[in-house]
Amino acid sequence: MRARPSVSAGPRRASPLGIIARVALVAATLGLALGATAGPAAATVDPTPSPEPTPFSAVAASFTSPQSGFVGSAAITVAGEKDATSGVRVAIVGGGTVCEAEPGPTTWSCSDVALPTGGVELAGVEVLVDGTERPFGSVQLRVLPPPRIDGAGAATLTAGRFTGIAAPGADVEVRTVDERGAVVHSCPAALPDGFWSCIVQVPSGDYRVSARQQVDAIGPERSDWSGATLATVDREVPPAPSIDFPRSGTRTASSTLRVAGTAEPGASLQLFASGDIVCEARVDARGTWECRIELPQPGELELRALSRDGAGNFSSASDGVRIEWAVPGETGGATPSSPPGDDPDAERPGQPSPGATEGASPGAHGDPRAPGGSPTPGAPTPGDGGPTAPPQRGQPELSTNWGTPTGFGGALPTAAQIVERGGLVAAPLIALGYLLLVALPLRWFATHALPRIRLALPRLTGRNRGVVADDDGPVVSPVLTTIGVFAGAALIAGVEGGLDLEVRYARLTAAIGLGMLLLAGVGIALPASVVRRATGASVVVRLLPGILAVAAGAALLTRVAELRPGILIGVLVAASVIGAARFRVRVALAVAQLAAVAALALLGWAVHDLLTPSSGFWVSFTAETAAAVALGGLGSLLVMLLPVGAFPGRAVYAVSRALWVIAALAAASVTGAIVASGASFPLVPLALAAAGVGAVLVGATVWVRWVEPALD
Repeated sequence: MRARPSVSAGPRRASPLGIIARVALVAATLGLALGATAGPAAATVDPTPSPEPTPFSAVAASFTSPQSGFVGSAAITVAGEKDATSGVRVAIVGGGTVCEAEPGPTTWSCSDVALPTGGVELAGVEVLVDGTERPFGSVQLRVLPPPRIDGAGAATLTAGRFTGIAAPGADVEVRTVDERGAVVHSCPAALPDGFWSCIVQVPSGDYRVSARQQVDAIGPERSDWSGATLATVDREVPPAPSIDFPRSGTRTASSTLRVAGTAEPGASLQLFASGDIVCEARVDARGTWECRIELPQPGELELRALSRDGAGNFSSASDGVRIEWAVPGETGGATPSSPPGDDPDAERPGQPSPGATEGASPGAHGDPRAPGGSPTPGAPTPGDGGPTAPPQRGQPELSTNWGTPTGFGGALPTAAQIVERGGLVAAPLIALGYLLLVALPLRWFATHALPRIRLALPRLTGRNRGVVADDDGPVVSPVLTTIGVFAGAALIAGVEGGLDLEVRYARLTAAIGLGMLLLAGVGIALPASVVRRATGASVVVRLLPGILAVAAGAALLTRVAELRPGILIGVLVAASVIGAARFRVRVALAVAQLAAVAALALLGWAVHDLLTPSSGFWVSFTAETAAAVALGGLGSLLVMLLPVGAFPGRAVYAVSRALWVIAALAAASVTGAIVASGASFPLVPLALAAAGVGAVLVGATVWVRWVEPALD
């Protein structure tokens, strides 16, 4: 066995790993020692802090108001959150800056930020400490502010009409609030220039009035209500003014005349001489007014006055006062004078001077007592036989003024007035009422009930009847047709307008007669002639006596109910086709008649609009003729479209019920828009009357067709 070598007691050589381990141990020990000694010393040093790193990793700003969507006001509050060291700037995309916030609080806001109407985008930018800008979001808005009401901020006096500015074409609503509560009124759409007008039907009283609007292009939402306007609604019509001086029958040799009277205190007054306005005056607190006028022309004139109160309500016209401007040398040296018993020195109406006598002494204003100024030199003075006494009471006087307007057709509204007064809103309802309450029940009655009722009635004429072309009625000569038209014109003018012993009503009768002849000739006879020549069919024109009775009844209803505009039936004849080609040609003739009458009515409406207000014989005659054509044509269309008897509507109904419905609704809508825009047209009572007529027709038909046979 080999012996193990013994270990020497001398130094040993260290291995490399051992050396490395020792060095690491020594370094760690030295590091700990240095850290322990340096720590307390470092605590006593106040080194300069280094700047914090910029937070580029996130945006601290944001919007909290408004949220994307609809805004119903023109000014809003824009608000949000941000970092305390940053600022904020908000701008309208494509516009300017609307809000800026400086560094400081962590919330930011800007109030009363004005926004344009329509689509608006708000973009936000965060401004960092070093000036760097970073966008932090956007808000998409649809902005529609409330409309503006004229007179806002002040007390308003009105008869119920409010106006203002809105977005073009906007749907406007007006809200009235009083002690009874709030009522929202629908109004016509705003015009293309933004103007809107609305007439609210509320009782007289004090209201807080506001408006809002809606525009389809912006969205279905409505704007906020505008600020309330304090308004006093006065719907009381002022009393008719009076002309107390001069008296009717006065003759004057001067072209200047003093006219005085009474009216509602504070009202504005207009004075007319034979239809021409000659003076505008303000009624004083005592209710008196006075005008000094220049007479328009020699001859007989009629003075009338009209007043309008502060709310805009018009009175009815005063009683007419007839005077005569007699030029010396042409009228036998007439001189200014007054009827016996008339005191021309009454300086104010209602304040006559007791004991005054006729003479030429100056009045309070230095004017001669005779009306119209100083007597003409060389003319006879009062008491010399110059004055002509007025006609005695009970003795009618035939006026010689052919140019005085009669007022016929004066309530016929213009297209602008129809839009302003809301006629377009009521027109569809009136058209449906005509269709469902009148036309269709009458058709049902004529088809199912009338034949059985006729069988039960005795025949008085038997075979001794006039020559007929078919079952629709007798054919009459053109002479009788013309006579019937003029007779109908006189009857209608007398019943509806109230004829008086004045030549202007003779002119009115001639104008209505001419209008009815135009409707009969151009609307009925001309299409009949064209169809006759084009087809070779036998076409006859027949008088419809029943329509004359309907026309008289409509005129009587207009007079009793004071309808404005009145109901006028102007077509008293109809054209019919007889022979083999009856059905095909009859439909073409019916359509031609309806189209011609409708075109005439619209043309007459336009001409009357152009000539109103009228003055003078020929202008008044033309305007009255146009009014007769318009009112008579529109009223006749509703009768001609009835699908019964010899009316053209029966032929159209037979060939196409859909076409008949469209034509009936169109004609009734136009007529309804016109009558609904009248100042005092009683739509509700007439609707109830139409419902009653329809109920009677339907009830009679049900009885004759089902109930009576069941009882038998």
